[in-house]
Amino acid sequence: MRDWFTNHTSKMFAAHFAPLADRPIRYLEIGVCQGVSMAWMAENVLKHPDSRAIGIDFWDMDPQPVRVGMAAIWEKMARERLAPFSEKVTLLKGRSPDILVGLQSGYAESFDIVYIDGDHHLFGVLLDSFLAWRLAKSGAVVVWDDAKMSAARANDHRPAVKEALEVFLREYAGRFKWIVNPGLDQVWVRKTT
Repeated sequence: MRDWFTNHTSKMFAAHFAPLADRPIRYLEIGVCQGVSMAWMAENVLKHPDSRAIGIDFWDMDPQPVRVGMAAIWEKMARERLAPFSEKVTLLKGRSPDILVGLQSGYAESFDIVYIDGDHHLFGVLLDSFLAWRLAKSGAVVVWDDAKMSAARANDHRPAVKEALEVFLREYAGRFKWIVNPGLDQVWVRKTT
């Protein structure tokens, strides 16, 4: 699997998040996969002693056939990559909607940065977005990856991140400010309410 994060996304993360390294940050990542982006955040942004991160992935519970064979390898890679940051990073294995609902009571409106790169199907993206939004503080940065990924048909079972984001952003209009233009492969917003 190619490392898209290091070659592309890390530049955006460095520009927007590295200046925050001297303050306590709460970071939520949905879709840890191999742990590359979470390790980058732990090393470059979560430097304050009180900074913490929660990463969610369902690795070998994934129903996508293409991932089933690799899931155990990716989980092992993520856990090894993130082991040096175990005091700051908590990895939770399971379906993101279930875990996000469980986090609502203890972490409501507590994350400064939310990175959504988990389920890429319409309802999965919508669930992750709605539930994660409730966990984000006012002023938090919320980032969706693969924002251009689109299904060929509305009833298709292929990834539909673009369609899900169109629905979410329309429903939440007026509750965020754009950080990065929506024409890119990522969508970045700042929660305002």
